[in-house]
Amino acid sequence: MIIGFVVIMILFLIISILNFRSNRLDRELEIGQKEGVEEIKKNWKLLKINTSDIQIIKFDTLTPEKPNSERYKHIKVIKKRTRLVFEATLTNGQKQKFVKDVLLDHTLCKFKVRMRDYIDVYIFSDEEPEVYFVDIEFLEE
Repeated sequence: MIIGFVVIMILFLIISILNFRSNRLDRELEIGQKEGVEEIKKNWKLLKINTSDIQIIKFDTLTPEKPNSERYKHIKVIKKRTRLVFEATLTNGQKQKFVKDVLLDHTLCKFKVRMRDYIDVYIFSDEEPEVYFVDIEFLEE
């Protein structure tokens, strides 16, 4: 009986340590991502896109889910996605098309985008407009 209790305590301790370590790694990754976004916002060129110029397309996809057993291998899952498509004129006069896929229901995404006057798009440079970051943090609110 005492041996069983000791084994349970050791397992609990191991699981607690692994969970703590996993949570710490998740926090470090989140901090790294936030720092990367802040770096982009500070150093890249900002374009403000009027939300009335954005096409909001329902882009749900039907994908086969990786089943845990043979019994469910025929099940397919609908992934709710929305695609934002817009164009902007760069300072050099060149028009550039931007596309951003969002894992959010079409109706909710459309509502949140239309509530704003503009969204921010950061491009690395006018010479490389294909390297861009669309700031959609407001969709997570």
